Amino acid sequence: FGFEASAWDNKRFKEISYGYASAHIERSSVARHAKRIVLNWLANLPTIRESQSISAMRGCLDGRDCLVVSPGPSLDDDSPALKRMASKFFIMASFRSAAVLLRNDVIPDVVVWADPGEFSELIPCDDRLQSVPLMINEACHPKVLAAAIKTFSSVLVIPEPRLSPCTLSTLLHEEDATSYTGLSVATITTVVAHFFGAGSITLLGQDLSVGNKPYANDAGEAQLSEERERRLLPCEAIGGGLVNTSPDYMSFIEEFRLIAAHLKDEVPLINSTSSGAYITGWDHIGLSQHPVSNAERPDNEIDGGDPWFPEDSPTPAHTMFVTGLKFVAEGIAHSQLQSALAARACEALIESEERDVTELATLEGGLSKSLDSDGYLLKYFISATSMAFASASASATTLSENLRISSDYYKAIESHGKELQARLRNLSNLFIK
Repeated sequence: FGFEASAWDNKRFKEISYGYASAHIERSSVARHAKRIVLNWLANLPTIRESQSISAMRGCLDGRDCLVVSPGPSLDDDSPALKRMASKFFIMASFRSAAVLLRNDVIPDVVVWADPGEFSELIPCDDRLQSVPLMINEACHPKVLAAAIKTFSSVLVIPEPRLSPCTLSTLLHEEDATSYTGLSVATITTVVAHFFGAGSITLLGQDLSVGNKPYANDAGEAQLSEERERRLLPCEAIGGGLVNTSPDYMSFIEEFRLIAAHLKDEVPLINSTSSGAYITGWDHIGLSQHPVSNAERPDNEIDGGDPWFPEDSPTPAHTMFVTGLKFVAEGIAHSQLQSALAARACEALIESEERDVTELATLEGGLSKSLDSDGYLLKYFISATSMAFASASASATTLSENLRISSDYYKAIESHGKELQARLRNLSNLFIK
């Protein structure tokens, strides 16, 4: 700080930095991934429509103790203890952590994935996964979904909460589905474990700190770029003292803190990660001292396959789904029309040098209402464009400049709408055939 900081100064700095990191990562994530998420989702619809949504699986674990395994470097040290205690937990792991578990002859009960990027190379090549289901975000990369179908016993679909206002999403998932939101696979998995009725939730390999290596089993690039090294921040460490973390990890730490604030009274939350960042609100207990260490092994063996999720997979009727596609397309077309009218109104005002913007304000209000309702898919699709427009219009110093920026924005909405319409037409043709 440049001065002797008091305990209050440090506390406020921690609160502000954690809050800023979380908000910044969420906003930048939307800017980077919104368009990709929509395109992934539309490409995946033929497959996910036939798959089971986890939104119908509330309470399916019936009090089982869940272990959410992440691939932090400490997982290497904790793997021997985990191998001894694996039967005590219902194990949920990401692609990277599943690979570490399998090398230690621990087979996860379910693998979870939620990133929209193309990470199919992270899927472990192991025949034992043929008996393991995968829970995957419906807006994952199509190549990841295609590879997953060949690798895992079945695919369970995690709703993408940012698409939940869209009519098609409502058809695929229960309307009252929990928002499975989160900035990391581990935070999403934790929320899902609670939704599934876990008796306790334990984290392992959740280092959330920057050390000599990024992941267990020496995976990933160990060398930090100069930019990332400059952005490192100190945070409280497990066992006391400080440890370096990144803005991304700091936002995950904040998410876990918020999860604890909301769920602590409903389910025991334990962090058995042996080293790394301390997470407020979680009980930090080593795996060997974990309360389940003396518990009897749960009865997993139920005739008929996987006992923790139902065999039947209700899916929307074909005609209902085609109708849903048509409704979304009509909503986007209406938003396109509103944006075209708003663009023409902007240009007319620029040419006439008129100062009365009453008509334009009315058109903008209609466009906003349309994008918030039946045109929501288009609204999310253009998130990055909308952020850029907000920034540009805030810097405009004259009405004429503001009108030109607005005109370009409304034309961009119309153009993006055409792109989505083409995708939806292709989908409709596929389902009608």
